[in-house]
Amino acid sequence: MRIKGFAWNHGDFQRQITKTWLGLVGPGVRDVGVTGEIFSDHTDIRPTMISLTGLQDDYVHDGRVLFEILTDHALPEALRQHRATLTDLVRAYKDINAPLGKLGKRTLREATVAIGSSDARYIAFKAELAELTRRRDALATRMIRMIEDAEFGGIPIDEEAAGRLIQAARELLESDR
Repeated sequence: MRIKGFAWNHGDFQRQITKTWLGLVGPGVRDVGVTGEIFSDHTDIRPTMISLTGLQDDYVHDGRVLFEILTDHALPEALRQHRATLTDLVRAYKDINAPLGKLGKRTLREATVAIGSSDARYIAFKAELAELTRRRDALATRMIRMIEDAEFGGIPIDEEAAGRLIQAARELLESDR
């Protein structure tokens, strides 16, 4: 698609760059037609394909299985259980970890303001961002471990632990830094 007067600049948040589509069809995939209901990004493709094919990876993904579009018989048992909590957990994970998640958008806005401000404000912002990143990384690591344990390890979601992680993500999003 060519848009007159549009410069393709990777590293930006323009809709023409960040909005992509993924078509899935085949055994284990529900026929839902075109939907924009599920937030996903490129990191979700591999775990979804790995799960559909029954393969195993030897590393932790940044993404998650798009279980919402898969049939029950194609899902590991641990993903069929606690579906509402799992949905909330993956949503919270994307909010804090995806570039287009709430935290990614917020920090981009704040970085833009800091860059346009004084050197002292920008230096202070970088320190604040480093601490926020440290907190986010620690939380995201715990979240994706729980998600992957359910996706590929057969370990059901612990409702209470997931609730604590979801709440911690909300608190991180609401924090000043």
